[in-house]
Amino acid sequence: VLNSFGWGLFAFLGSLATSFINVHYIAELNFFVSVINIIGLMFGSPLFAVLFSKGVELEEKWYSLPFSFALKLL
Repeated sequence: VLNSFGWGLFAFLGSLATSFINVHYIAELNFFVSVINIIGLMFGSPLFAVLFSKGVELEEKWYSLPFSFALKLL
């Protein structure tokens, strides 16, 4: 249930950001947001996989290692 509240967050933030800029720069904003999103996925997904496998190797209480790492990034 809590996860479903966040599904519209990126669409909301995108429309909010485009409302603050000039109409001529909307394409550039969308381009830079997409590039940053792709770079984050390229590095974040393998990093989380490595952290999860390391947590599995370290036993039960370390299963949440990638999630605690993500919390520290916030």
